Amino acid sequence: TIKPVIEYIMENFLKSKISVPFLADKCGISEAYLKKLFVKKFGMSPLRYIIRLKINHACDLLHSNQYSVTQVAEICGYDNVYFFSRQFKEYVGTSPSVFVEKYISSK
Repeated sequence: TIKPVIEYIMENFLKSKISVPFLADKCGISEAYLKKLFVKKFGMSPLRYIIRLKINHACDLLHSNQYSVTQVAEICGYDNVYFFSRQFKEYVGTSPSVFVEKYISSK
């Protein structure tokens, strides 16, 4: 039921802001049912799933050491680097700059 939504998310999570109402409409189901299916399959809401994808991608970009934190935030679709840093810390447990420092020092 949610396969088209997952495919859409995977193709677009960096390109555009994705809303839950849009995703539910894409499947022809209610928002509540979409959330229920997502929690059942992934253990999290669609929005959390999208954020997790963005943060995982951000980690990969930061590991490459080719981009600044601001550039990574922009690449991952964040308009505000401070909001990106706050979400990054919530998911990873450390700020992006500390994450980079730890990675560089562990090489």
